[in-house]
Amino acid sequence: MRAARELLEEDGSAGLSLRAVARRAGVSATAPDRHYADREALEPCDPTSEERVAATAAISEYVRTTVDATCPGVDADALSTTVWALVHGLAFLHLDGKLDSSTPEIVTARVTSAVHALFNAAPAMSGEAAAAQPAV
Repeated sequence: MRAARELLEEDGSAGLSLRAVARRAGVSATAPDRHYADREALEPCDPTSEERVAATAAISEYVRTTVDATCPGVDADALSTTVWALVHGLAFLHLDGKLDSSTPEIVTARVTSAVHALFNAAPAMSGEAAAAQPAV
């Protein structure tokens, strides 16, 4: 686990493989196979970790503040969850090699443009939804 954590801190998930972890740990290349089915089994999230809880709270507050400032009058809880889900999904698409992640700048540009597109669409959709409501 320590070897996997060190590799993640140095190279991100791109440098993480069971072979690389084995090399770092000083064991045979096949040793991790006896304990972990694949690299996803090597770093499961711990929902009780104080660091994880603090990071989740900080991200949640950041996204909520951004939504409040950008789209006043919308359901900030719902839109915050939507933004977070969008960014999380984009992160996994990049990590899975489904989107170009050859440089940090490319990833940043993709995430930024996706969030901007969502924020630009939200007010327009709110106006369309209000116009579609029957007059009382």
